[in-house]
Amino acid sequence: MTITLTDTEARICAWLGEMRHKAARLAGVVDRKQGPQDAISTDVEGIGGELAFCKACGAWPDLTVGARSGGHDAVVCGILFDVKTTERPHGRMLATLGKSVDEVDAYALVCGTMPTYRIAGWCWSQELIADGNVIDLGHGPGYGLTQDKLRPFALLASMLGIQTQQARRRIGT
Repeated sequence: MTITLTDTEARICAWLGEMRHKAARLAGVVDRKQGPQDAISTDVEGIGGELAFCKACGAWPDLTVGARSGGHDAVVCGILFDVKTTERPHGRMLATLGKSVDEVDAYALVCGTMPTYRIAGWCWSQELIADGNVIDLGHGPGYGLTQDKLRPFALLASMLGIQTQQARRRIGT
């Protein structure tokens, strides 16, 4: 599924990304990005991916600015999701070694750059956070899965009746 954010949504993501970055650094939260990109871009694109995922699921995005470390980015039908975003079309689902299976229920991978994102897939937490998934892509060890190991977004949408929910919202029933 591909989602394109509106200009207003993109501006909100840019502002939230910059504010979250500043709040986290002031609070002493360590930046754990796993790539060569600059930190503010990582935060802006991360929020863009979160918003795209929420739009696709008909869920409300987390628009808070305060310092955060870990936790979930979206709640979809009671499932806590940590949304991971990469600009690489064939990028992997990545998580740091400090993640716990109990921190969230599931992970979603979103690929793209502002304003257009593709939901590449998702997995349950225990499918990503496992000893057999430890990889090192040059920035230290972490958990990783290739996209072919992820469940398709269509399966999540079908399980949760997301398409039906979105259609009802559009026609006002």
